[in-house]
Amino acid sequence: MFNEKTLKECKEDFLRDLSFVCSKSDLNDLRSCYIGKKGKVNRHFEFARGNREFLGEINTTIAEIKSLLHSKMQDIKSASVQSKLEKESIDCSLPSRPLLFGGRHPLVIVANEIITIMNSMGFSSVSGPEVESDFYVFSALNVPSTHPARDVQDTFYLSDGRVLRPHTSSVQVRCMEKMGSNPKNFPIKICSFGRTYRNDDDPTHTPMFHQIEAMMIGEKVSLANLKATIVFLLKTFFMKQGMQYRFRPNYFPFTEPSIEVDIKIHGKWMEVLGCGIINSKVLDNLGISTTKYSGFAFGLGVERFAMIKYNIPDIRDMYSCNIPWLSHYSEMCRRLDR
Repeated sequence: MFNEKTLKECKEDFLRDLSFVCSKSDLNDLRSCYIGKKGKVNRHFEFARGNREFLGEINTTIAEIKSLLHSKMQDIKSASVQSKLEKESIDCSLPSRPLLFGGRHPLVIVANEIITIMNSMGFSSVSGPEVESDFYVFSALNVPSTHPARDVQDTFYLSDGRVLRPHTSSVQVRCMEKMGSNPKNFPIKICSFGRTYRNDDDPTHTPMFHQIEAMMIGEKVSLANLKATIVFLLKTFFMKQGMQYRFRPNYFPFTEPSIEVDIKIHGKWMEVLGCGIINSKVLDNLGISTTKYSGFAFGLGVERFAMIKYNIPDIRDMYSCNIPWLSHYSEMCRRLDR
């Protein structure tokens, strides 16, 4: 059982481990270990329900750990800069670098390919703002303020109450709000792409990432339509004749029934996207008749599709501004897509 004593021990362990950290990667690992989603400190929340005093102690401990991590990061950066200044020297006699021609980033290549596939099935490309109100991001999607799904989609909050969107489903809400009142707009078939933000940071997650979501609403839209669309997308994108995939039940507040889709990679099943039939409450919230219309929606992470297709081990490398890395994967994408 987790209690005040084990929380105190966690903090003492953290201070001990922090004293041995000397690099940014070690510091990121330490952050995930203690205050990540399944970190040692955050696990105390499971046993603090109804105990406001204990909850306060947990939040205070997290705040102290974040402050210590920030201070340690500044120390590491200062030491790194100082070390570089001491080691680096400029040789003005060296010739200038040759002019290099860049290539498309793997994320751009993957996003364009997925959008092209969706467009070929009649889905129109749409976009929306990255800074959204609570209504478009949560409330309209059947995620009220007390819903636990908000913890899973923890994002960044602005001082005026708005948030950085944790998913591009807000674009779907805006389209339903704008087009759902006119019967001439049905069936609605849209595909959205854009940046999204969540409070994550590990080898497979970053605070900022890219999503592509698709939605179809019309008369007699069913799971069969959803499955056919997703299977066509997966087979076309990965171009593997014998690719194995599976649909398994899950839970999302904005779809019912909800489904996770996995594909088999190197003998192991890996989740690639979530989908389902749009919850009738979502349609009701936006004034769309649930007796006449139904729909499906699905969303996928562009980074995950890129990592699988091009065998990229760490998602954070995509944002490292490492020119040799970018050149290597840009050339690989061109070679594989020929």
